[in-house]
Amino acid sequence: MGLAARAAVSKVDQRFRQCHRLRSRAEFDRVRHEGQTYRSRLFSVIIRFDPSLPAARLGIIAGRRFGGAVSRSRVRRHVREAFRLRRAAFLGRADLVVIPRAEAAAVAGGAMGRELERLWRKARLLPPADAAQSTE
Repeated sequence: MGLAARAAVSKVDQRFRQCHRLRSRAEFDRVRHEGQTYRSRLFSVIIRFDPSLPAARLGIIAGRRFGGAVSRSRVRRHVREAFRLRRAAFLGRADLVVIPRAEAAAVAGGAMGRELERLWRKARLLPPADAAQSTE
C-alpha cells in the first residue's frame, strides 16, 4: 500500500462498531437465503447486496465443528480485522456472512486476509486488483 493510500485509510473511521455487525438470526437467515455464495479453500462467503443499508455488515459462523474455542476465536478475530481494514474500499453496501473451513485454523492471519480479499474481489465488492494497485 502506497503512502497516499495509507493516509486515506488512516483518516477513515476503522472501528468495528455494532452497526457493522449482523446480530440477529433473522439477518443471518436473510443473507443465507437471498445472498450469493463464493467459496475457496479456506472460506465460504455469502454476500447479499442491499443499497438501503447504512454500511456493510459482517457476520461470522464458526461452530463447534470448526474446532476448539481458541482456534474459532483466532479465526473470527482475523476475519473481523480483514473486514475492518478493507471496509472503506467496498464498492457497495452489503451483508456478508463468512463461514471458515477447517483448513483456516492452520493458516496465518495475513493469508486469511488475502483469501477473503480475493473472494470479495470475485464478488465485485472490492475493485479489481489491477485498479487497486494503480491507485497506490
